[in-house]
Amino acid sequence: MGTRVFGTDMGGNMNIEGSNDMKRTWTLLRDSFGLGDGVIGVLHDVASMGWKVGDRIGIAPTTHGSDGTGQTFTIASILGNNTIQLSHTNPLDQIHEATFIHGGAGGDHGAPPILKSAEVVNLSRNIIITGDDFEHVPCDASILSSG
Repeated sequence: MGTRVFGTDMGGNMNIEGSNDMKRTWTLLRDSFGLGDGVIGVLHDVASMGWKVGDRIGIAPTTHGSDGTGQTFTIASILGNNTIQLSHTNPLDQIHEATFIHGGAGGDHGAPPILKSAEVVNLSRNIIITGDDFEHVPCDASILSSG
């Protein structure tokens, strides 16, 4: 092991637990969300899901041939009617769709409509462990913890 280790040794156990207040960790956009928008509508009730002001959320891309990158935002306020006001800490650089494709994916007009909608995921349920970057401070590899 190196000098900057977070873990256990010799059969030790480590339990890290987050909050269990969140009933649902993801939902779908109810309405398309585009450039310049600061409010999103989602399909599920925000309060009953356990989402709170200050939570970080991620919105998945829906563009054709997407490179797989989404965008993250912070919930500034919960407006009711399954609507969330976002803090614009990151500029919105793509459109996130929420639309029904009528006639099914293959154009079969007898088929039920298909919902094409970006996933909205609450990222605040994650446990984040960070530490200061002390690369400028030399570490003595001969010092080992025995406890």
